[in-house]
Amino acid sequence: MKTDKLTRKLLVIGILAAVVMIVIAMALKLESKTVYSVLVVIWAVLIVIRMYIVNGRNKEYAQMLKHLDKILTEDNDPEKYIKKCGDYAERVEDEAFKEMLRVNSAVGYSCMGKYEEALAVLKSADLQRLNPGHRALALNNMAQFCYFLGRDEEGTKYVEDNFQTFQRYLANKNLAAAFMTTFCFYYYIRGNKVKAQRYTENVIEFINNSGSTSESDKNVLRKMEELLEKIKEMPDPEELYDDGDEE
Repeated sequence: MKTDKLTRKLLVIGILAAVVMIVIAMALKLESKTVYSVLVVIWAVLIVIRMYIVNGRNKEYAQMLKHLDKILTEDNDPEKYIKKCGDYAERVEDEAFKEMLRVNSAVGYSCMGKYEEALAVLKSADLQRLNPGHRALALNNMAQFCYFLGRDEEGTKYVEDNFQTFQRYLANKNLAAAFMTTFCFYYYIRGNKVKAQRYTENVIEFINNSGSTSESDKNVLRKMEELLEKIKEMPDPEELYDDGDEE
């Protein structure tokens, strides 16, 4: 795992301080026990400093996310949201948070129905820097945007490469609708009418009941309604096994 800039800086400081202490100890002929005690104190102080700085940054990062959420959900301004994600990404030093902001900008593009741009952002991101939940959601969105763009083969590959992970998030009430939307297309492509129809109707019901007026949800709702019409045209399971002997 890659270390963040703060950890690297403090590590360098710790090593330099240790070297200086060892040189001084040799010059003054200090006992090894004394040297060891001083080194322990130096590293303990650096750990406390790191915790203090990280705690302050976490509060700052939380404020950034809160502001971004307001721009997207209350102001309904995806263009400003994308710009602000970029601005914040330039300001922060934490590489994982910086990558998360870049990935989040894809949400702004998807709200405007610009799925090609959203997909490009996700493909260029280093998803390994994200926490497991955020990484799973990003991969799910990549599959979903491919389906929205009619790139069914590519979308299906993302699903099948991450099938077990996606399935687990279907049980997460906060994320279930996002993953279910992807599976609507997956099961449609796979010819599973029962699951495709059930999932699609569930997503449509969820969006309608949410009372959401966001452009993103409106776009998804239109996609789901179009998909449902295609699913209804699929042969019923029993028809697939009709041997044609009936007269």
